[in-house]
Amino acid sequence: MQTSSQRLKDYWLSQGKVNSQRADEASLKRFEDKYRVSLPQDMRQYFSEVNGMEIYWPNDKDNRGFSFWSLERVTTVPEECRVRNLPDCLFGGAELYFVFADYLDWSWAYAINLYEKENNPVIIIGGAKEPKLIASSFTEFTDLYLTDSSLLYSAND
Repeated sequence: MQTSSQRLKDYWLSQGKVNSQRADEASLKRFEDKYRVSLPQDMRQYFSEVNGMEIYWPNDKDNRGFSFWSLERVTTVPEECRVRNLPDCLFGGAELYFVFADYLDWSWAYAINLYEKENNPVIIIGGAKEPKLIASSFTEFTDLYLTDSSLLYSAND
């Protein structure tokens, strides 16, 4: 059975959207040390095998407008909100979440809690007043993405 990162890679290859740069073990360790987190195995594998999309057009997003970020671009919700000058995307507990993908040039974004040891919930931020839980793990999120689930578009519900 294919892993979520293999399924993502195949899907993006069919659109010509795969990043040629992989995150090496040293990069993964630097990220974990910087934020004092342990990447869940599914996300660690994703960064080491796929590492998101390229940052420049036309390979920065898929054919539906989703952009999956490389490890170098992943940051905490408060850091991302400051950079984008989006104070409305802050919420209680925002510092626990890391933005790893966005939709239509940041109409909204997806963030994962990397401080949980067993469960890494994924939320939508930026399109609603409160964040909305949509998945319990990175793998579950990728399953929603690959099936084009309506949950991915529920930021404004």
